[in-house]
Amino acid sequence: MGVFDQVPLLPPDSIFKLNTSYQADMRKNKVDLGVGVYKNEELLTTILSSVEKAEKHLLKEEKAKTYLPIEGDPFFLKAAGQLVFGADFFSAHQERLAAMQAVGGTGALRLAGAFLKQEMPSKIYVSDPTWPNHQGIFMSCGLKVYSYPYYDTSHHCIEFEKLIQFLSLIEKKSILVLHACCHNPTGIDLTPFQSKILLKMCRDKKLIPLFDCAYLGLGKSIEKDRAMIREFAEEGIEMLVAFSCSKNFGLYAERVGALWVFVENYSIKKSVMSQLRKIARTSYSNPPKHGAQIVAYILSSGLKKEWELELFSMRKRMHQMRHSLCAYGKKHAYLKEGLGMFGLSGLNPSQVKQLQEEYAIYMTENGRMNFCGLNAGNIEYVAQSLLDVICEK
Repeated sequence: MGVFDQVPLLPPDSIFKLNTSYQADMRKNKVDLGVGVYKNEELLTTILSSVEKAEKHLLKEEKAKTYLPIEGDPFFLKAAGQLVFGADFFSAHQERLAAMQAVGGTGALRLAGAFLKQEMPSKIYVSDPTWPNHQGIFMSCGLKVYSYPYYDTSHHCIEFEKLIQFLSLIEKKSILVLHACCHNPTGIDLTPFQSKILLKMCRDKKLIPLFDCAYLGLGKSIEKDRAMIREFAEEGIEMLVAFSCSKNFGLYAERVGALWVFVENYSIKKSVMSQLRKIARTSYSNPPKHGAQIVAYILSSGLKKEWELELFSMRKRMHQMRHSLCAYGKKHAYLKEGLGMFGLSGLNPSQVKQLQEEYAIYMTENGRMNFCGLNAGNIEYVAQSLLDVICEK
């Protein structure tokens, strides 16, 4: 009998399994609305022009591949901090911002979870629904994960009164995971008025916001997409922000992310940084360099304008695909209200399975669609297929 014979076999990750099934499907009319990557009108995920130019610069200028500090590339952390918080706020308050480069947005969330479990093992609450990996990440950190009301699937809107009522009853200093923009999977964000009410609730109950900022610039604009983070920070709410460069820079495979912990003063920041460094050192020692350097160079050079134009183009295409789908399928008119690449189709798991088996259209089990999988060539087919599945007796 072998040493590892008793290791249980776990099922594969659902999203990556979905992609494997899609790749293996030989039908010519297949459509991928599953994995969360941006695709252009040709349904290709290409390297951004600004990224290509930055890489050429780095290839010419880079002299060594030595280790980064445990906390990461300081130039990246400064540039990313100015992007997420705004240059003026970051400059005025950087002594209160403990900053760590992370292995993608997922790594930033894992680093946050490990720190929170270690320092304040409170309950952590995620939206219902949310990105499925949220539960897995925080549970693996040893945190107790619960859900708060967020989306009414019948009326396709935020259950805001239920949300606030629920938060009024939970323990003080509970951790609240918030989507900074382009909520995954619904695409429906809080309004500015709602975010102000939520801020007051967090302040009164001493709740600890943990912002997951994975889609900055892919909703309305960089300024509007970071507005809730900025508003909470300006009110002095102590919080955490996990940031990803996967979607907005197209750097999926480079694993570029960051974590900030906003605290009361510099002395506390030093203590927090010491703990974050220890967690990072014993997890992965220090973060990867290449992707962070790409982002830092783009944001601190003339390439920033080009990147912003590319971001605008991505945002515009996702907006157009949403509205085009709604034009073909009136039952999905509510999807026009959403932002970013995701929305909920309203299909249940059995209908999602039927859509995959009979129509070669792939989406996640909860009916989440990635609008970047649509183009002029398939959108009418997808709209009609959705209608067929929904209306079938």
